[in-house]
Amino acid sequence: MKAPKHENAPRARMGALAEEIRRHNRLYHEQDAPVLTDAEYDALVDELRGLEAKHPEWAQDDSPTKAVGGAPSQTFAPVRHPHPMYSLDKVQSEEEFREWIERREKDLGRPLSGFALMLKLDGLAVELVYEAGALRVAATRGDGETGEDVTANLKRVKTVPTRLKNAQRLVVRGEALMTLEGLEALNASRERAEEPLFANCRNAAAGSIRQLDPSVTASRPLLFFAYQLANAGEVAEKTGRDLSTHESQLDYLREAGFYLNPWNRRVESAEEVVAYYRECEAGRSDLPYEIDGIVVKLDAVSEQEFLGVVGRRPRWAVAWKFPPQAESTVLEEVHFQVGRTGAVTPVGVLKPVRLSGAMVSRVTLHNESEIERKDIRIGDTVRVIRSGDVIPKVLSVDAGKRTGREKPIRFPTECPSCGAPLARDRGEEGVILRCPEARCPAKTVESLIHFTSKSAMDIDGLGQEQVRELVEKGLVRAPADFFSLKPEQLNELERMGEKRRENLLAAIAAAKDRSLDRLIFALGIRSVGEKTARALARKYGAIEALLEVKAAELLDLDEMGETVSGHVAAWFADRENRARVRALLDAGVRPTWKDPVAAGGPLAGKKVLFTGTLAMPRRLAKEKAEAAGAELVSSISAHTDYLVVGEDPGSKLKKAKALGVAVLTEAEFVALIGP
Repeated sequence: MKAPKHENAPRARMGALAEEIRRHNRLYHEQDAPVLTDAEYDALVDELRGLEAKHPEWAQDDSPTKAVGGAPSQTFAPVRHPHPMYSLDKVQSEEEFREWIERREKDLGRPLSGFALMLKLDGLAVELVYEAGALRVAATRGDGETGEDVTANLKRVKTVPTRLKNAQRLVVRGEALMTLEGLEALNASRERAEEPLFANCRNAAAGSIRQLDPSVTASRPLLFFAYQLANAGEVAEKTGRDLSTHESQLDYLREAGFYLNPWNRRVESAEEVVAYYRECEAGRSDLPYEIDGIVVKLDAVSEQEFLGVVGRRPRWAVAWKFPPQAESTVLEEVHFQVGRTGAVTPVGVLKPVRLSGAMVSRVTLHNESEIERKDIRIGDTVRVIRSGDVIPKVLSVDAGKRTGREKPIRFPTECPSCGAPLARDRGEEGVILRCPEARCPAKTVESLIHFTSKSAMDIDGLGQEQVRELVEKGLVRAPADFFSLKPEQLNELERMGEKRRENLLAAIAAAKDRSLDRLIFALGIRSVGEKTARALARKYGAIEALLEVKAAELLDLDEMGETVSGHVAAWFADRENRARVRALLDAGVRPTWKDPVAAGGPLAGKKVLFTGTLAMPRRLAKEKAEAAGAELVSSISAHTDYLVVGEDPGSKLKKAKALGVAVLTEAEFVALIGP
């Protein structure tokens, strides 16, 4: 018997939040194209953490609250980090920072003995591995366990030493970043070449490091600051050097030839940390690069080791974030844009203002409810914030500067693209206007851009502008049209040389064999993210089977609630959508599906859930379980066969015992699946 709908609301919200956070992780870490401010992203994560604390039985073991960074790109070879790269917990006020201090002192049973402080640089975290003093491997953070091999590119960054004074094996962590002046010069040259501009220094640094041609990286104004010796214990043992503090490790890196940030500092007390924070916040606008806070670490390695790591977050370090930077400007106009699902959202046109190192002229206004709540009018002087996002947001309105000539924002009743009457959807975030017309030109373009995107069919060389141009020229009207493009048609596109045309045709041909879950995600079904697409691919195995899907049968999937099931069933029941799928098959698209769950093995057909902190990485444990035939689930139920527990398992263990679910320790799990 299913729970009443209102009881499932928190669970549905948790699932929706998890998918939304994963999407923003991909945009930030993998595509270098964030669309939220840090504060907005943190609010999503905090909401999900709060719901997980309140409803631990519904918390997903692969929740993004436990994740680090994003998945490594397929463009570069994968590199396994010698030691995991962690993510820091955050605080956002002096009160929260002092609470963090109190918790650490309570954990230690005594006052803390000193702090290592540094700026929280807004760049790309990388790891450098040196053998016998020579740089052998350089990798991005990736998901914290596996990153991307960018060795050839990092070797071209002037402040990355390729050979050290100390001929030891070193594993060095640091930040690659671009200066504000460098970003301005780079964007000026890209504008002259009619190339897309970088939104901020972090995007520019990431885009410069992730270049297939190392000479491009060499031409970019990049810096590298080292901030951690990850294998300090190994170095101390071999050299006899005292590396028992973070400060001593930084001294060793400086002597070896690394550049260290001049703002690094060691202090004794929490009061000195607060003073450092205030100094950095006051001086951030004078720095030649972007920062968004400070990092506080316990200096003594003994204290770090005693406190340890929970999940992927060290208990001995914290990031103290600055409030988002804000500037005042005038809201001159409001336009309305249509997304791929038909959502009509207001975008404000600003009098251009420099904010966080970039000139901004547009601002997201979210929806009608947000505008009413803040009483935003055309002509208002508004305070806008921007922290790592492409489109800023309005923080507040300066009503004291109103002249009486300001105009209220009038929302359309008809789609600005196709003229169809708009429907009103009321969700948790307020009313959303939506165009119901399937043939809406704006919806068509946005859905085609989504179809070709990296997380979907990944057609390299078809960016937003290229897709728009293909649609404008009448060459593409539906997804299947991409797969029938001829060389002479591609010649009509701007800046389409012979080599680029050949590469694009090869990418289109390769996309015909994408996996089934990618195709399902690419179709752009409302509320269907990558995880839900994988669940559908696992259950049905072929796109043809989904053409006959019914909402009721989808409710058995852990990832599906009533709303998502309804969206999926309605999409495949639509005659035009079914025709689109058949057209893709006729065009030669043959999605494949190889279920990672093994057909045989000691856990064949068993539903397995992990909880608590394991000795082995959670990702590895899951891989081993799937290789042994298990189906991984995200919540405990009477249908779960095994709950594998690590340290601090929480409420899932109690619920498993109440339901009679078999409980395995990590050692018992390893013994069961074999070597």
